[in-house]
Amino acid sequence: MTKSGSNHLEFELDQPDIVLRGMVDDAQGAMFSGRLVVDLAEPIRVKGLKMVLEGHERLDWEYHNDGVISSVFHRESTPISHKWTFFAAGDGKKAETWSAGRHVFPFSVVFPGNLPESITLPYANVSYQLRATLRRTGFMANITSTHPVSVKRDLTVDGSFGTGAISVENCWRDKLDFCIVSDADTFTPGDTMSTRLTFQPLVKGMRLTKVGVMLKEYVRCHTQTGDAIKTVSRVASSVEAVPRMRGRELEDAAIRESMRESASAAPAYSARQASSGANRAADKNVPLLPGIELTDATSECLQLSIPTDPKRLQYDHISSYIEVTHKLKYSIYFRDPEGRSHTLWISVSVSVVPVILDTTHGPRAELPTYAHSSMDAKISVPTLDPSPPTYDTVITESLERAAYDTPISVEMSSTNSASSSSTSIHSGDDVVVPA
Repeated sequence: MTKSGSNHLEFELDQPDIVLRGMVDDAQGAMFSGRLVVDLAEPIRVKGLKMVLEGHERLDWEYHNDGVISSVFHRESTPISHKWTFFAAGDGKKAETWSAGRHVFPFSVVFPGNLPESITLPYANVSYQLRATLRRTGFMANITSTHPVSVKRDLTVDGSFGTGAISVENCWRDKLDFCIVSDADTFTPGDTMSTRLTFQPLVKGMRLTKVGVMLKEYVRCHTQTGDAIKTVSRVASSVEAVPRMRGRELEDAAIRESMRESASAAPAYSARQASSGANRAADKNVPLLPGIELTDATSECLQLSIPTDPKRLQYDHISSYIEVTHKLKYSIYFRDPEGRSHTLWISVSVSVVPVILDTTHGPRAELPTYAHSSMDAKISVPTLDPSPPTYDTVITESLERAAYDTPISVEMSSTNSASSSSTSIHSGDDVVVPA
């Protein structure tokens, strides 16, 4: 940090982050270079100038041993420690006088490709830091400065992640067709994902009450031998929307609601009386059922922001001890013609990466718009499985289907509000679609 009018140290880096490309076992190293600048407001006596690049790894989590005994896994290490000595007083001299102004010292180091990338979690922390020290004479305080270094990893050698659109099309019990389209399946922090959900009712009386999408992060901690396992998931970002009626739709809904209430009290109630009753209901702001009745094709749009704070979201991460993956989970809440509530959950694997390599526009290029990315291969889910399988079945069938390149079915959770019973199972209410 620059301190105007005072003696200080600055770090001028040729690249803000270290980006390692490829898995830990086959990633090449990355050159890390820059300049250490000693900015002096006045002449001073100097005994030495040193700098160190140091990494710190701390892993600490609880896990259940044999499912009963709670144990703690703890590990601390220093992945890298590289030192530079730019100046040391010699030839019998105890110190040297440096003039006021900028004194520049270039540095470089090849960062090994097998080192763990930076991660910030309550139970797993890997960080890297530059620290420089200017030693002065006598009782004068030394000048020090530190600078964090972020180490990121692209999990393919060339960084060419898939950036095609996500498209899910399905039908629920021959009563509701729906289509979900998101503009990309690979994201960098700070991106905004656009999603359009389109619904086509196949019977009368279907009511859409809420739609949403969330980005979930899944962390799996383990030892190199696969022991001491801890699994954690969290919602990194989410957005929901309740469809709203407007204009004529609101008036028609008020009429239907008034007629429904009056029919139960007086069967001979006329349409004209219902209309006047609806007007009175609208004037008094009588609440209607949430959402909208689906009479024809309807679309809802959502915008999901990808967090930039590393405390909220990590990149995809695979190391000897930590694995981090991500999924988009779409939710659709609706009522059937009998008034029962249902919820559909659709889960799709996505990637969160530090940089997306675009061969046309360079490594810092933005994600393509939907108009362009929709030309790429889409992720689609064409059929529904009415009986959600167990977790083991999902994993086994997913691997088999991936081997034969066949589509994976969507599982749904359906909650009946009238009976307060749920037909969903936590491990089988989602579909996992390979990215």
